[in-house]
Amino acid sequence: MELRLAADAQAPRVARQRLSQVLHGCDADTRQSAELLISELVTNAVRHGPSLGEIDVRVVAWEETMEIAVSDVGRGFDPVEPPPTDGYGLEIIETLSSDWGVVDNEHEFRVWCRVDTPNCTDTTTSS
Repeated sequence: MELRLAADAQAPRVARQRLSQVLHGCDADTRQSAELLISELVTNAVRHGPSLGEIDVRVVAWEETMEIAVSDVGRGFDPVEPPPTDGYGLEIIETLSSDWGVVDNEHEFRVWCRVDTPNCTDTTTSS
């Protein structure tokens, strides 16, 4: 699944809805975790990326793992030292994902996470 979204207040909802279509073969816990993860990643991109920018969302599924990646052209942040006034987005990502990371270069800032999907019968990401 690949999406390009306007970096606005609607982006997290749109990303969750599209991911929900992909996760139709998964159990409720996996769906809820993945939907919360994509929502947090997209929300962070909206809040910390350039205003009036765009966000790229990519979801790739393997046999028992799914990777969710959200990128923008923002300046990024230090994930080890998040601003103290911010919420708990990175803590949620750390808790719910099996792995996560940041790619920060001159072309993009991307945050990705992986979620285990052992209880999914189908995670077709071609939509």
